[in-house]
Amino acid sequence: MDTNIDKTFDDLIDLMLIQAQKFLEELGEFFPYASVLSSEGELSTLGIYNDDDSDFTAKKAIDVFQNNIQKEIENGSVLIGAIGIDVLIKETNENAIMVKATEDGIKWHERNFLYTIKDNVVEIEKYIP
Repeated sequence: MDTNIDKTFDDLIDLMLIQAQKFLEELGEFFPYASVLSSEGELSTLGIYNDDDSDFTAKKAIDVFQNNIQKEIENGSVLIGAIGIDVLIKETNENAIMVKATEDGIKWHERNFLYTIKDNVVEIEKYIP
């Protein structure tokens, strides 16, 4: 990645963490969501809602986001896309925000950020490899 892409990638990660923090403070958890950096340089967050499918799982939502982000990258309207997922690190039994990001729609990079909630205050720790 060149330096401009690195900066925008970091901006996108920051947006993802801000949105996750809001979800966690309001609800204590969250369904997968996505954010994108458009070719015009705009950052935006996307949600998903499916009332027609009672079996609409987080996995299905992730698949929908991945497919849509890939298509938008291919048609040139999106430069970078990311998906935020609320996960549990099994080895340590800790909560984390997983951010999966891509600039080509094919290779997805994952970063995990541990978090804790105490008295409705969310503390997000730095990236854990």
